[in-house]
Amino acid sequence: MVQAFYAPSGRLPYGTEHVMPASVMDLKINFGARVRSRRLPERAWDQHSHRGWVMGIWSSFHTVRWPDDLDFIGVTLRPGATLALFGVEAHEFADDVVDIETLLGPTAIEIRDRLGEVSDPSSRFLLLEQLLTAQLNIRSGVGRIAPALDLLKHSHGTATVRDLAATADVSHKHLIDLFHRFVGAPPKTLARLYRLEHLLTDLEGDISSTLTSSAMRLDYFDQAHLNKDFKDLTGRTPGQYVQQRQVAKARDPRHAEHRRLLPGG
Repeated sequence: MVQAFYAPSGRLPYGTEHVMPASVMDLKINFGARVRSRRLPERAWDQHSHRGWVMGIWSSFHTVRWPDDLDFIGVTLRPGATLALFGVEAHEFADDVVDIETLLGPTAIEIRDRLGEVSDPSSRFLLLEQLLTAQLNIRSGVGRIAPALDLLKHSHGTATVRDLAATADVSHKHLIDLFHRFVGAPPKTLARLYRLEHLLTDLEGDISSTLTSSAMRLDYFDQAHLNKDFKDLTGRTPGQYVQQRQVAKARDPRHAEHRRLLPGG
């Protein structure tokens, strides 16, 4: 159910950050001021719950404005977790943010208050895992597509839908339905996000040689196709991404660990 925990706090180097798409769902329990986000520069800022929220799989870039007193605990959720925890299929969260109170009602307040009594991050992680486990009400059934998810991830998004269906031993249509229910996006969308994540890792090296080799290895038709897909997903060209990331890492080494974040809107 839980893939990873994280707990940022304090003032970040950049108050506003450009966030890349995500292939995973996230739960955040908030103890600081409200976090604001928007999907497009011309749109108004959305203000998220001061208690917490759930983000589904995110297939495009967005912008986040962090408060000065940032303090939350984040949980990266495995496929099927929203169904097991909240009784809601993953597609309901796709490219969206849902307040945790909408999902859990008064229980959301109880979870936040109990976590607020603990200051040590490790203790908070352990307690939150216990509280989430207590919320489990059904078996998600995600095991039916677990082999297909593993294949898609390990192939960096290059496995075909036919191969995924064969691995899961289901029809093409049934595979799409299962991804819709447990992942929140069709296989081809998740494949694009896995390819992007691998490409972001590749871009830590020399960009001129990386783009050519990555285009071949990740089954892009050519480098132009890679460039277009990258900009469609991130709002930046590969060159712009590398340049902005170098500036961010020079200003604060913590950015070296966060390939999905760039300074500014």
